[in-house]
Amino acid sequence: MRINPKSSGPAVSTREEKKLGRIDQ
Repeated sequence: MRINPKSSGPAVSTREEKKLGRIDQ
């Protein structure tokens, strides 16, 4: 799972990925 620099944490990153419809685990 990759973490976006904009995200404060992996949880937020996961939500961002989920919104885009793609999740890398």
